Amino acid sequence: MKRGLKFKLNQVTNPAFKKRLFISLIVLGILLVGFFGYFYLFSADKCNDIECYNNALKDCDKIYYLRDGENLVWRYEIIGKKDNLCTVEVVLSKVKKGNLAFQDIEGNKMVCNVEKITNQFPEDDMYQCTGLLKEKLQEYLIDKMHNYVLQNLGEIKENLKQI
Repeated sequence: MKRGLKFKLNQVTNPAFKKRLFISLIVLGILLVGFFGYFYLFSADKCNDIECYNNALKDCDKIYYLRDGENLVWRYEIIGKKDNLCTVEVVLSKVKKGNLAFQDIEGNKMVCNVEKITNQFPEDDMYQCTGLLKEKLQEYLIDKMHNYVLQNLGEIKENLKQI
């Protein structure tokens, strides 16, 4: 038993061991600082109301806001700024009720460049947006317009004759 304890004490006084221990502690410290720094710099605070979201949008403050509508739950996260615009990530978080087509796009996201002084949501004007959610919403709208035209083809034809 004494022999094992003596070996460990000798190992602690060994300069090579001290060097390895020092380097290990430095690496551990860097990892901890990096881990906590990442969450401090890149995590967003939560806004509980639209007023908070609009105020954060004015300065492009990193926040996220959940808009719980009648049929859909949207998640907006201000992730930075580009020129005079704020970059907002938009996620269709949940489809509560309504059109089944929206259930297929639940969880999809798009990134939008939004005016800082706007009072509308990014999905209201998707011109400055990119991503799968934008594409799926556009497909839905095109399909809806196509069906409307097919259902009202006779009426549209009569209106065109009058022109």
